[in-house]
Amino acid sequence: EDAVILLADGRTRHPCKIIDRSEGGVQILVDRTVQLPDEFRIVTGTPKVHAVCHVAWRVGSHVGCEIIAQFCDDDTDGDGPAL
Repeated sequence: EDAVILLADGRTRHPCKIIDRSEGGVQILVDRTVQLPDEFRIVTGTPKVHAVCHVAWRVGSHVGCEIIAQFCDDDTDGDGPAL
């Protein structure tokens, strides 16, 4: 599934692909040249679902992330759809 990585500055974006999901995390595929911080958001879907992620591991262009929190663009109470 196509997704976008959104960095803390709110402007820097990088395309990625979600290649695996689990209850508490995702595995993504990113361009090897992208320097990801330890924490960032992944944005996907319509309406947009944001997941705050913490890097658990990195192997080449594959990154495993723990999902710390998630919310929908129009979700203020945090009970919107899951990533």
